Amino acid sequence: MSGKSSVAKGLSLALDQHWIAANSVWALSFGTPLRNPVTDAEKLRDSQEVGRVYQILLAMTAKNLELGRSLVITAPFSRVKGFEDLKTMLGPFPDVVMKVVWCKPTRDDDSEIEARLQKRLADPTNFSSVTTRERYLVGRGKYDPVTVPHLKLDTSPPFTVAECVEQARQYVLS
Repeated sequence: MSGKSSVAKGLSLALDQHWIAANSVWALSFGTPLRNPVTDAEKLRDSQEVGRVYQILLAMTAKNLELGRSLVITAPFSRVKGFEDLKTMLGPFPDVVMKVVWCKPTRDDDSEIEARLQKRLADPTNFSSVTTRERYLVGRGKYDPVTVPHLKLDTSPPFTVAECVEQARQYVLS
């Protein structure tokens, strides 16, 4: 609920580049993610699917790069391992410059969380499994530090999506 998809969609349009979102990969590969896994079996399924989604996302990214296409990808990359896997995937493409935009809202009060949840739930194209305040708060605390050069982008109000896209565009083109 950080604004990754909104910023990525706008950035891909501004740069005229293809966009691949982990949430879409998940929905196309495994169906809609479990909204709130509770049982051990559901949590195991959720964990296994997350790992596979990243494998598919990186494979799709590599195929696009093999074809000479620049692209925007969206995923939480909440673990250091995710960035390591991304750098490994980029190994055969030494001329590709990775630009990471970390969408990190600084305003996380209850009203802002609720507004983001309502926007997410109203969007039929959003396949995220984070659809409750509780799941958001649990997930928010599980992020490793970002270990690669990046732009930390505050996506909280009063910043608009357009302003965030422009900041990301300037960073990517720098």
